[in-house]
Amino acid sequence: MKKDAHARYLSWEHCYTFFQKNRTHPSEETLDLLCLHLAWYLASWGMLRGGAFLLQKDYLIHMPVVRLLTSDRCANLYSLSIEELTDENVVTDIFALSNEISSLYAAETKTSEDDQGSIASDTLITKILLGTIGCTPAYDRYFKSGLRISGVAQQGYTPNSMLGLADYYIQHLTEFEAFRNKISKNKIEYMPMKVLDMCFWQLGYEAEQRGEERS
Repeated sequence: MKKDAHARYLSWEHCYTFFQKNRTHPSEETLDLLCLHLAWYLASWGMLRGGAFLLQKDYLIHMPVVRLLTSDRCANLYSLSIEELTDENVVTDIFALSNEISSLYAAETKTSEDDQGSIASDTLITKILLGTIGCTPAYDRYFKSGLRISGVAQQGYTPNSMLGLADYYIQHLTEFEAFRNKISKNKIEYMPMKVLDMCFWQLGYEAEQRGEERS
């Protein structure tokens, strides 16, 4: 990111920062901009590839989800500390929100009463939560490869996996916090789950480049 002022990894920073600044009672105009930020971040992070249902939709497909993420319903999930993320009740709230997001996309993409609508994958849901609230890593291909290699937590997006990651962060709190503070300096504050996302993603990516992992 230091070498490229327009690196795609900055898409997370742009989206996350805009949500942090505008998450409380945004105007209709701001909601529209929040949708645009979310749509571009997801595109930049690979969620419009292949047969993804988002490829066939405009950016306003995200409006119901953005309204939910900026509602009072989600206020307690922003800026969570790593200690709070070891609380099973907090993690239960995160998964309840994940289910709501999935239901909103399904409802928005239904074409008839009998149609179930499009299924939002765990990868999509966790990338949305990472890019807006910052309360989960993105459970994508390389991140899950990193978990498989390390054995730190379950590969699937489950409450036990999230709790295992939070516990691991606390076990290595000094090292993780030193890294988090370093990358947050003079910029936005990176959240603990974003730090974990970066570390395990890199582990999975480098292993596949060496030919050690195949998905």
